Amino acid sequence: MGSTISIIIAMLVLAKNRSSAYDVFISTYNGTGFSFAYVCLIGILPTLFSFSGFEAAGHLTEETHEADIKAPKAIAGTCISAACVGCAYLLSLLFAAGSPDYVTENSLNPSATVQIFQTSTPNPVALLFTILLLICLYFAGVSSTTVSSRTCYALGRDSLFPYKKYLCIVHKGTHTPLVCVLVVTVLNILLLLLQLLSTTAFAAIVSISTIGFQVSYAIPIFFRITSSRKTFKKGRFNLGKFGLVIGWVSTSWLLITCIILFFPFSYPVTAANMNWSIVVCTGISIFGALYWIFSLRTWYTGPPRMADNSVVTISPGLVITQF
Repeated sequence: MGSTISIIIAMLVLAKNRSSAYDVFISTYNGTGFSFAYVCLIGILPTLFSFSGFEAAGHLTEETHEADIKAPKAIAGTCISAACVGCAYLLSLLFAAGSPDYVTENSLNPSATVQIFQTSTPNPVALLFTILLLICLYFAGVSSTTVSSRTCYALGRDSLFPYKKYLCIVHKGTHTPLVCVLVVTVLNILLLLLQLLSTTAFAAIVSISTIGFQVSYAIPIFFRITSSRKTFKKGRFNLGKFGLVIGWVSTSWLLITCIILFFPFSYPVTAANMNWSIVVCTGISIFGALYWIFSLRTWYTGPPRMADNSVVTISPGLVITQF
């Protein structure tokens, strides 16, 4: 947050060629080859990933006191702070970028953000901003690994994943799911190495991560406002009478943007730049359906509900914790 706010202030102060309000809010530039309406749709793609991940506090609730109050407050607070700071950051970049003609004439860097750093500030400042950006991306990766490891732990604990006795190992000193952290880290490394074999396959796998977020948000919200509307037990923190309206708006937004995420985003469309996420998602959906039909539905009953915590020591320094 501090680095982002510093960049916002410095960009507005040091910018060599500031954009006008007309350039920022009204003018458009379309160099994609697609129609303007289509560009407006696929323009949502780069922003959707930044709209996800706010449920991270929910994955850490088992490590939090009074989670039924603090977790939703953390989710709401993160949404508000990210929206405010993110909007200010984008506006500072747009105002510091200069006119659309100036941006296109000086476009040398494949990263639009780094390009604006280089054209609007002195080289040492641009380098510093780029380093801060990389540090923020690293922290984002750490946060993602944290969330993924907790999800892996929960699914292993609830017997949805095999090798439960290993996935449930929690380090006694740090109280973290040690094996799950290692599994997620190794999988991340393997996915990054996939770029050496096929950048197209890597792009398809990465693109479905946002789709997975969208679907995972939509399913519980949809059932909460439909089949469980009258039976769902409200917690101490709830949206009250606004919950139903917000639920339908959220579900509609998630469904529409999920469809847009399958659209091609490069022109002309070729096999190399085609958005293959629809193929990957179809394959994952078929695998999940077959897993459910032939195995999971016969024995999986959902997360176990226990009143008390129980801790079983299995070796020095390591414990299995069940909730």
